[in-house]
Amino acid sequence: MGKMMITRGIVFLFSDEAHLRVETLKGLPKDLLGESIVLSPMIAEPSFVDQLVKAKVSGIEFFSQHLMVLLLPIRSSDKTLGLIGYGKKISGKHYIKSEIEYLKSLSNIAATSIENGLMVMRLQEVNRRLDKKIQELNTLFDIGKELNSTLDREKIINLLSYAVMGEMLINHCLIFVQDNGKMRLAMSKGHKSNAELTQFEDKVLLTLLAEISEPIHLIPGGHIEPLFTHFQQAGYRVIVPMRIQNQTKGVLAIGERITKLEFQDYDLEFLSTLGNEAMICLENARLFEETLEKQRLEEELALAREIQQNLLPRECIKLERYDIDAINVSSLQVSGDYFDCFQLNSDRICLAIADVSGKGMGASLLMANLQAVLHALIEPNAILTEIAGKINNLIHRNTNYDKFITFFFGILELKKNTFTYVNAGHNPP
Repeated sequence: MGKMMITRGIVFLFSDEAHLRVETLKGLPKDLLGESIVLSPMIAEPSFVDQLVKAKVSGIEFFSQHLMVLLLPIRSSDKTLGLIGYGKKISGKHYIKSEIEYLKSLSNIAATSIENGLMVMRLQEVNRRLDKKIQELNTLFDIGKELNSTLDREKIINLLSYAVMGEMLINHCLIFVQDNGKMRLAMSKGHKSNAELTQFEDKVLLTLLAEISEPIHLIPGGHIEPLFTHFQQAGYRVIVPMRIQNQTKGVLAIGERITKLEFQDYDLEFLSTLGNEAMICLENARLFEETLEKQRLEEELALAREIQQNLLPRECIKLERYDIDAINVSSLQVSGDYFDCFQLNSDRICLAIADVSGKGMGASLLMANLQAVLHALIEPNAILTEIAGKINNLIHRNTNYDKFITFFFGILELKKNTFTYVNAGHNPP
């Protein structure tokens, strides 16, 4: 420019296949640096701007507006890297053929250096991304060890929140997790009062969060779901689903960075990986809690079975003229089956058989009540119908309409060889 006394110049390089980006300039406003344009079709030879205007080349308006006169492509190995634009000469004379050839030669010489520089920049970018990936993997490994060191769900969520805030340099975040098929707000960081959180507990919003399958970038001014405006207005910039087996089991809401930098694709990828790893830990913790609960219930059922078996006679009374025997084999650990055989005095023996409707713990509790009431009311000279009536009234008052007991009991008098009994709906023994 100095040799030919050119007033202004500008250099564009392709930032992608279509867009030309301003890399450097002289004699033009500095705020043009970084601006992108699309020139279509792209020139292959030196061309004057006024001719390109007449040819109605798309994007040429930029050059005419900034008083460019001559455009030259920057080419290397039959590949166009960008272009150079020149303004008028101070002398006001037109560019002659020899001057254009001279500028073209300079452009070709510069093209080789530019191509080498671009290659170095690409390698540096690849190395930078590789270094960042290695750093992210190391971070994920360290955080993963922390998350896997506990089976406390609250502690896992707390570790996740601090990891996200520390790595992303944010001062507020929300963590939603799914419990019993419903999404809930499990933790919040950076909010001064609970009143600020009520907008994030809306049932419709929570249902919508459970349907997210990809990260959502809440770009200011961008189009988003109306319900997500709550997040945007509260300063949140990213919503990331935490998924297991292609199902969203939790959601991270990430606030604006302290540095004001926007979140990039690799940031969203990191958050997704971290969130998914945390979700696996939460699921493992849930399964562990369920296993402990199941084990506790099994221990309680085993104890209940032992108690129930102790309510039944271990062996029946041995008599000279009668053979009495019984056994109870439950389909479950506890049941509502009941039999009894006990001596009232030297001459009288009470025999009983009953079946409580249903199975399991509820039936076993009714069976225990029946056994207790029978032993409390029966006596050698008792009137069996009165006892049956009292038992019926007691059971009726303390059970729902869908619970009932079929009951057969009687008294065997050994001296008279008589058996007096009451059958309350039971199959004839």
